Amino acid sequence: ASSQAYYFSGSKASIGIMICRLNDPFIQRVLIMHYLDYKSWHAIAREIGYSHAQIFRYRDAGLAELEEILRPFAEET
Repeated sequence: ASSQAYYFSGSKASIGIMICRLNDPFIQRVLIMHYLDYKSWHAIAREIGYSHAQIFRYRDAGLAELEEILRPFAEET
């Protein structure tokens, strides 16, 4: 959780740019709904019509991919 907070501590624009680097448009949508539109995971699951567990799997996959994308930048600091 602390690494998530570190990676998502930037401006809304920079968060959006990072999310858009993900390969899966659906995962992008889920993360944008939460991190930019400030919707709860429960609200996202209800809106999309997926189970909470499935939404959390998409979230976890997206955050893991973002961590890989950002790893070279974190190693530079």
